[in-house]
Amino acid sequence: MTIPFFYCRHLLSRCSRLLLYQRLSLAFSTAPASNSVRSSINRHENALEAVSFNLLFLSCARTGLVKPLHALLLVSGRADDVILATKLINLYADTNDMASSRHAFDRIPEKNLFSWSTMISGYAKNSLHREAVDCFYDLISSTALHPDSFTLLCILKCCEGLMDGTKFHCWVLKLGFENDFSIGGSLIRMYTKFGVVNDACTIFQQMPVRDLAAWNAMLSAFCRNAKPVEALAVLQEMLLEGVKMDDATVSSVLSLCAPMNNLCLGRLMHVYATKSGLVWDVCVSNALISMYEKLDCIWDARQIFDSMMHRDLVTWNTIITAYKQNNDPLTALSLFTEMKEIGIQFDVPILVNLASLVAQSGDVDSARSVHGFVLRREWILEDDFTGSAILDMYAKLGRSNYAKYVFDGMTAQDVISWSALITGFAQTGLADEAIELFRTMAQSDVLIDDRAFVSVLPAISSVRALREGVTIHGKTVRLGLQSNVFLGTCLVDMYAKCGRIDEAMHIFEEIPGRNTFMWNAIISAHGINGKSDKAFVLFQEMQEEGIKPDQVTYVCLLSACSRAGLVDEGHNFFSRMKKDHGIEPNLKHYACMVDLLSRAGHLDAAFDFIRDMPLSPDANVWSSLLRACTVHKNVNMKSFISDDLLQI
Repeated sequence: MTIPFFYCRHLLSRCSRLLLYQRLSLAFSTAPASNSVRSSINRHENALEAVSFNLLFLSCARTGLVKPLHALLLVSGRADDVILATKLINLYADTNDMASSRHAFDRIPEKNLFSWSTMISGYAKNSLHREAVDCFYDLISSTALHPDSFTLLCILKCCEGLMDGTKFHCWVLKLGFENDFSIGGSLIRMYTKFGVVNDACTIFQQMPVRDLAAWNAMLSAFCRNAKPVEALAVLQEMLLEGVKMDDATVSSVLSLCAPMNNLCLGRLMHVYATKSGLVWDVCVSNALISMYEKLDCIWDARQIFDSMMHRDLVTWNTIITAYKQNNDPLTALSLFTEMKEIGIQFDVPILVNLASLVAQSGDVDSARSVHGFVLRREWILEDDFTGSAILDMYAKLGRSNYAKYVFDGMTAQDVISWSALITGFAQTGLADEAIELFRTMAQSDVLIDDRAFVSVLPAISSVRALREGVTIHGKTVRLGLQSNVFLGTCLVDMYAKCGRIDEAMHIFEEIPGRNTFMWNAIISAHGINGKSDKAFVLFQEMQEEGIKPDQVTYVCLLSACSRAGLVDEGHNFFSRMKKDHGIEPNLKHYACMVDLLSRAGHLDAAFDFIRDMPLSPDANVWSSLLRACTVHKNVNMKSFISDDLLQI
C-alpha cells in the first residue's frame, strides 16, 4: 500500500524530531537527568526504531522528498546500509538525478552485486550508456563479484559499439547464461542494432527455448535489415510452433508490407489485429496507418485514424505524413489545426512535417508563421534539425534569401543544413551559387557524405559542368559510396545530360539493388541522347527484373518517343500505361504526347488531342504545341494558342 504524499511528509518531519531526541539523549547520557525526561527520550527512541524506511522509500517517489529521505539516512547513520543505499540509488535513478545516485553509490563501503547492478540499471534507464559500460568494467575489474543475468540484461542494452557487444557476449558464455532465453533475445537485439544479422540468427537457432520476445527480436532483426523473405520464414516457423502473435509481431510484419508491395499481407494482418483485439493498441494502429499510407491507400489509413480511441504524437505525425505524401497538403494542414485545437503539445518531428507541408502548399505567409513559432520556442538554437527544416521550407518556396538568413543564424552548420541550402539554390535555378556553396562546404570542417553530393549534382547537371561532376564522382569512389543507389541515380543523370551515355551506363551496371528511380534515370538518359531503341530494351529488362514501372517511367518513355519522332510507339506506351500497370495519365504524360505529335508535324492531331483531354491543359501542354506552330509556321493556330496560354 502506498502512503499518501501528505503523510509521507509527516513521517519525515516526525523522523527529524526523533533524531533531535537522539541528540538530546547523547547529551543527557553524561549528565544527570530527571526520570520524566529520560522516560520521554526512551519513548521517542523506540518510535524511531518503529519507523519503517521501506514505507518511506515507497512513498517518496517525488523528487522533492528524495533528498530529505537521503538526509534522514545520513544523520541516522543508516546511509552506509547496503540495502537502504541501493534503494536510494534506484530512487534517484527514477527521478533522473544520476549525480546524486552515483554519490549514494560511492558512499557504500562494501558494495554487493545488487548495488552494482542497480547502478548500471540506473545509467541504462537514463540512456547514459557510456557510464553504464564503464561501471560494468569497474565491477569486473575491481571486485571478485560475477555479473548475474540481470546485470548482463542491463549492460547489453547499453552497447555503443560492436566491440563492447562482443565482449559482453563473451561474458555471457563464460558465466553460462547462453541458454537463458531473455539474454538470448537481448543478444539478438544487440547484434541487430549493429547490422550483424548472421550472428543474431546463429544465436536464435542455438536457443533451446524461445519465448515470444526472442521470436519478435529475430523477426525485427530481418525487418530492420531489409530481409523480408527471411522475416516471413521466421513468422511461418513461429506460427507452426503454435506461438501467437502479439502487438510487436504484428507491427514488425506490417513494416514489411510496403517494401514488398504486398497489400494482401497487410490486410491479412489487419484482420488478425481486429479479431485478436490488437487493433486497439496504439503502436499497431500507427503501423497500420503507416502501411496503408505507403501503399497509397489513404482512405484505409484515415478509417483507422478515425476509429482510434487514443492517439499519440506518432499517430498524428503518421496521418499528416500520409496526406503529405499523397499531395494533399490542405487536408494535412487541417489535421494539424485540429491537433492544435484539442491541446496536443507537438514536438520537433511534427514541426518538421508542418514546414514541409507549408512548402508543398506554396503559402509564404504560413511559412513565416511557422518560422516565428519555432523562433519563439528557440528550437532552431537547440536543434539544428529544426533549423534545416525551416531552411528547406524557404528554399522550396523559392525564398533563397530567407533560407540563407536561417542558415547563417544556426549555431552548428552540419551536412544536413548545408545540403538543404545547396538543394534550395539548385531548385530555384541558382545552379552556380549552389556549386559555389558546395565548394565552400568542402573547404570547411563539415564531414561530407552522400547527402551533400546528392544535393549538388542536380545543379551540376543543369549547367552541364562535366569537370565538376567528374571530380565529385571521384570523391564518391574514394569515400566508398559507389554502391549508393540514390547517389548513383544522380551520377547517371549528370553524365547523361553531359552527353556521356557510356559513363552513365557503366555506373548503372555497377550498382547492386537497382530500384525504380535508377531504372528511370537510365531510361531517361538514353532517351535524351537519342537512343530510343536502347531505352525500350531497358524498359523490358526492368520489367523482367520484377521492377514495377511508375508514372515517371512512362514520362521517360514518351519523351524518348518524342525526341525520336516515334508516333506509333508513343501511342502504344500511352495506352499501355493504364492497361498494363493501372497508371492514370497526368498532365506530364499529356504534355509528352502533345510534344510528340507536334514535333512530328501533326498539329491538328495535337490540337484535337488537347481538346479531348479529361484534364484541363496547363501551360506546359499548350507551350509544346505553340513551339511546333512556330517551327511549322502555322500562324492562325499560333495566334489562337497564344490567347489560351496568356489566360492560363
